Amino acid sequence: DLKGTGQFGAFLTPGQTDRWIFDGEKGETIVAHVFTKEFDPILELAKSGTKDDDKVLIEVDDPGSESRYMIRLPEKGQYKIRVRAFKDRGGGNYSLRVQRFQAKPLTVGKPVIGAFDRAGKSYYYFQGVKDQILIPDVRGASTKPAMLDFKGRVLLDWAGAVHIEEGCEGCLILSGQPDYRFDLVVREAQHKTLTVSKDQAGSLQPGELEV
Repeated sequence: DLKGTGQFGAFLTPGQTDRWIFDGEKGETIVAHVFTKEFDPILELAKSGTKDDDKVLIEVDDPGSESRYMIRLPEKGQYKIRVRAFKDRGGGNYSLRVQRFQAKPLTVGKPVIGAFDRAGKSYYYFQGVKDQILIPDVRGASTKPAMLDFKGRVLLDWAGAVHIEEGCEGCLILSGQPDYRFDLVVREAQHKTLTVSKDQAGSLQPGELEV
């Protein structure tokens, strides 16, 4: 049984599949990451059915000794995070890191007034566009926001700006004082064509970026 979020360790018997079972809510975001030094892991998410007829929603076999995904659950019900070895060959010790949260929709460029939950967190999801550069601006948070790509990896920022390398649904995680309110807007950088050996004029409002 999978209880909440965190990092969990286990041993995979060669030729078998481990199943981490939990009750999920509709729209709940699941970020799962398995890593090991002993075999090539495959990571799945399945909707529980009969004993031998689970519905597989996603199957990931990333290169090397880890696999990960991020997905929003389509409906309420029992789910299983499944871990197995490539071609069911090999096994050994592995770690499974899981995040679970309910995220709200976010529109780029539209201001939002929100509040942190009792754990001091607030979550949003958004639709990113390939090569888009986004600038999250939040007033009232204790730390800078974390932006996740489609696999749940934290994207590195430059001066607070984040480059979306491929079109996908991403997430934004904010941290602050529990139950406190905040103001949030995610702006998009303007793209302009650079002409060599020619002066170009421009202007920036607070929080804006031009590329």
